[in-house]
Amino acid sequence: MFDIGMQELIVIFIVILLVFGPKRAPELGRAVGKALAELKRSFYDVKKQVETEFKESTSDIQEAKKSFDDLKKKFESGVKETIGINALQQPVTEIIEETDETEEEELEEKEEEEEDHELEGKEFKKEGIEQEKKIEKDEDIPHEGAKKEEGLDGKH
Repeated sequence: MFDIGMQELIVIFIVILLVFGPKRAPELGRAVGKALAELKRSFYDVKKQVETEFKESTSDIQEAKKSFDDLKKKFESGVKETIGINALQQPVTEIIEETDETEEEELEEKEEEEEDHELEGKEFKKEGIEQEKKIEKDEDIPHEGAKKEEGLDGKH
């Protein structure tokens, strides 16, 4: 256990005899033996407790898996009943994938509509700017009647 050989044990016993004496050495040996036995017992109890907790947790996991499988079967049967006979031929994953695809298509349509609205807004804004420029040009160019009056005024 500790990889202590016979020579090391003899040295340890001699040191104990020299330090504690021949009267107290047996008492010390009994106390150390009892402490080691108590330590072994406590380690054994902890080991058993960990093993029982592990077994309980694995049984809980197995029960949860069984209940999950039961719920899955009930869900699939409910889906089959509500959708009809065609659902018997398609697994639930295919049905879920189809709904995901339709959701993606709807999102794409919404994005396209938003882009169209943005383009329409930009075109409307562009038309407004063009009309403003046209109005400004019209204001800068004098009318034909004003040109004749200026021409008459310039001759006199």
